Amino acid sequence: MFAALPRIWLDAPRRRDQEGLGVAHYAKTLSGTLDALGGKPALVRDAPLGDTRRQDRVTAWLRAQRSGPRPLAALETDGGWRSDLFAEAQSYFNRHGRLLEITARSPPQIMHWTYPVPLAMAGTRNLYTIHDLIPLQRPDLTGIDPRRHRRLLDAILGRADQLVTVSEHSRRALIDTLGAPPEAVTNTWQAAMDAVHGIRSDAPPAGLPSGGYLLAIGAVDPRKNLVRLARAWRQSGTSLPLVIAGPDGWKSRVVLRDLPTDPAPIRMPWLDRPALLDLIAHARALLFPSLAEGFGLPALEAMHLGVPVLVARGGALEEVVGEDGLTVTPEDENALAVAIARLALDEELRQGLVRAGQRRAQFFSQQAYGSRLAALYRAVAARPLR
Repeated sequence: MFAALPRIWLDAPRRRDQEGLGVAHYAKTLSGTLDALGGKPALVRDAPLGDTRRQDRVTAWLRAQRSGPRPLAALETDGGWRSDLFAEAQSYFNRHGRLLEITARSPPQIMHWTYPVPLAMAGTRNLYTIHDLIPLQRPDLTGIDPRRHRRLLDAILGRADQLVTVSEHSRRALIDTLGAPPEAVTNTWQAAMDAVHGIRSDAPPAGLPSGGYLLAIGAVDPRKNLVRLARAWRQSGTSLPLVIAGPDGWKSRVVLRDLPTDPAPIRMPWLDRPALLDLIAHARALLFPSLAEGFGLPALEAMHLGVPVLVARGGALEEVVGEDGLTVTPEDENALAVAIARLALDEELRQGLVRAGQRRAQFFSQQAYGSRLAALYRAVAARPLR
């Protein structure tokens, strides 16, 4: 099947893994799905780090003062190319207000940038995944400068052959807020590639009792609504502990300071991927009343793993869950508390949500995701080069 697809490259900057959870997992799932279609996309990776990160930043800034395209070195390493252009592109955009153009001796038919980076490749079709417009719509929930981000997105919109996104909520935002033509935005949704294999161990990590805790996942930041969730958990009266799993994010100190302490949630700052999936699989329920999401991968993973979910009403999370999870207005602590109590006490409700969630998750299977990707790539590759 892959032989019938165009030749595709993906970006893999060093910082992506540091950004963790959703963005990194999206790129890995995209690459893995293309592998499953029968071939391996080439990756444009970061060059190795220099002596210090400060030297890297200074070098990138100095190089960014020059205008004109940059050649991508044709040094093949594990099926990909190493480039020091990711950091330079950020400085270049700050200096010139334009995307940094790169050239390659034999460019692919499609260069798919899996995040809105200020780069474009000459001689090919450029796709950009824009996961959400949270920095523009809810700048109070992110540390990203909304003015610079808008300028970057406008530059991408002017250069892209197609924008890709991950939910109808995000697609509508790109059309209504960014002004993208409807035909220029494709929603491929996402997949939960490694969650479909189910439970990996007989017990969750850290000695937690299987089925004996409630779980919240994600970076600790204001967007995840953790303070309100923890207060609602305490108000619900359940004896089940609340586990918060995820790294520190933007304004994490403020969030951690405001969490209740009597009782206090259990904090697990970092887990490797297998342990995180085990933590989800053994939870009594996943609680994910985030104030803004582009997709909401943990909810999909929980449904695949047979765990009921509670998500915020409205937006992308409700799209992903459909009618097969509990939805609550995320600012309503009383409603959150009632929903938490139901998940803790009503086993019939839980089992019904488990069955419904597993059925719902099939819409987001890797096979379905691969079909949507293949249709997108073939359609874009059929267009003439700009």
